[in-house]
Amino acid sequence: MNIQNYYKKSSRINYYTSWVSLVIAVSFFVLHIFNKIYGNILYMTGPFIVISAAAYWRFKLNESRGQETQSRPEAFGLFEESNILLAFLPAPTLRILLFEPGGNVIGEIRDINMKSYLWFIPYPFTELIPRRYGLYDREGTLISNYTVKGIFAEKMIIRNNDEEIIGIYKEELSKSVFKMQGMVFDSTQNPWIPLKAGAWQNGFTLEDCQGKKIGSLQKGIMPLEWAARFKEPNTPILRFHELAEDTEKMAAFGICASLFNSESN
Repeated sequence: MNIQNYYKKSSRINYYTSWVSLVIAVSFFVLHIFNKIYGNILYMTGPFIVISAAAYWRFKLNESRGQETQSRPEAFGLFEESNILLAFLPAPTLRILLFEPGGNVIGEIRDINMKSYLWFIPYPFTELIPRRYGLYDREGTLISNYTVKGIFAEKMIIRNNDEEIIGIYKEELSKSVFKMQGMVFDSTQNPWIPLKAGAWQNGFTLEDCQGKKIGSLQKGIMPLEWAARFKEPNTPILRFHELAEDTEKMAAFGICASLFNSESN
């Protein structure tokens, strides 16, 4: 998949979402007319009409973006690329497509246990459902997985593709009201990578406890060449330091999954 296909797929999902929401609203209205249901019809149909209108607007927006963008043919692998742009595909739970600056998908983070019925469950209630995210390369091979435990307060177990624990992320709930703070511990339970995200999920910088630079995430700033392909102005960009190791990158992707677990669902 490339960035053009991403916009087309997002457009199609939003189109169906708009029509389904509109059909539900019309169904309530018809049932109300024939006295099959009672109550304030605006309260019943209003949320679905708003969802339908918003989804239709996103459909037209992404349809236009899909016609405007082009990708480059060449691309590095997931762990070879130092600049990775995150795009959120509409889904019942987390689904992040990982792009290189040329507009090609080089990986994906998604819920391993994604089910269709989760479309109808509001986000706060999905926090009660066990979550397990996977990091996949461009061929769809599982590279790492992240098991999230706890309600609202995050505890994430990070494993490699051999199911070996390489780290455990623990969020400091008392300090994470407006910005995410926590610590990634290594497999021996020693502090490894502290996290202090910016306010309102605007980004973070990662260094290990010895001061080794790993990478950073930021929103809203990108070169003009990239902006010609990625039309969303607040696209998150994950940048890795040249000395960052694969296990450190796996941990960074896990932090992104925890930070954005409610995005676009």
